[in-house]
Amino acid sequence: MVSTIIINHDRYAQEISLEHIIRNGGSIYQFLCFLNFDDIILEIEKGYSRLPQYHVKGMLMLAIAYHIEKIGYKKTLKKVSELDKAILNFRNDKLPSSSKLCDFITKQLTIRELEKIMLNLGSQLYSILSKKAWLNISSLDSTPVEAARYDKYALYNPHYKCKMYKAHIMMFGVLPLYMKFTDGTTNDKAPLPKLLEDVQGLGMKFHEMNLDAGYDSFESFAQIWKIFGAKPNIAIREDAVLNRKGTLKTLDKQINKAWREGMNIRKPIEEKLDYLYNKGKIELTGAYFRNQIIERGQGYSYSFRSHQERIHCNIKKIVKFDVRYVHNKNKELHTLWSFISYQILCLTALQNNLKADSFGFIF
Repeated sequence: MVSTIIINHDRYAQEISLEHIIRNGGSIYQFLCFLNFDDIILEIEKGYSRLPQYHVKGMLMLAIAYHIEKIGYKKTLKKVSELDKAILNFRNDKLPSSSKLCDFITKQLTIRELEKIMLNLGSQLYSILSKKAWLNISSLDSTPVEAARYDKYALYNPHYKCKMYKAHIMMFGVLPLYMKFTDGTTNDKAPLPKLLEDVQGLGMKFHEMNLDAGYDSFESFAQIWKIFGAKPNIAIREDAVLNRKGTLKTLDKQINKAWREGMNIRKPIEEKLDYLYNKGKIELTGAYFRNQIIERGQGYSYSFRSHQERIHCNIKKIVKFDVRYVHNKNKELHTLWSFISYQILCLTALQNNLKADSFGFIF
């Protein structure tokens, strides 16, 4: 038996085994019994000016279920079983109305507050897996967030041949760490600086980071190396040529000028690059790493980037990761909620030593 929780209730008592849920299936509420997310609940509770009518833990579980069930507010509440009511543990077994659940999801948390929760979850996922993995590989890519065919606000993307928005997702292995939401035709490089700014305080370190050609720029190469200490595996054109700014000769010329600050050309290359980056010579630093890709090729982990596309598909199967029939003002909010719901599933799995990308046992 992996783990067991006993649900005690005035009218209901049952022992729930995680092993039984995995073998025979269970509801999302039963699975979330095995998650420790008190820190997230406390963070949400800070936003209330008075004691809420329905406690946050139960409402958060319902919000996650809503984004996984994909059947609307009323049907999500109607599907709650007697055992699930005991798990939610609302006063007198009374579930909130569909409008109360809608208000919690669309009004209680702002986009910035959801981003903080997403960062918190990403940090926890990284912390758990980085202790187990012998090689830390990250990846970053965008994926379509499809809109309705007649959505007048969504932009048509000729590559994907649909109206859409984009989710720019940063991952560690198969775990989603963070996301930025943009219009469907936004260049992939555009949201990268803000994404990196948001995550750089978490202290994440990777050996390599894989990105496709949409992120090819000197700044991207330099920032990924500086923030994550990672080799930036960014795809470049086959006919790309060496840039003279990124040659060792050019770098040493700049270093020679800094002799008064204790720099000299005999310093290790990492120290030279760090000095130049800190002095604002980001283009030179990035050009050096881009030249390394041209000369030596991609790192061996670049082929793992296909795993990210598989996980994108997995996310879209498990949560409602599109904005069809979602009000325009709630599209980004909805996408963030869906992403966080998937993160919470992954965290529950990791906390219980389960595979973090397979949730077929949840019904």
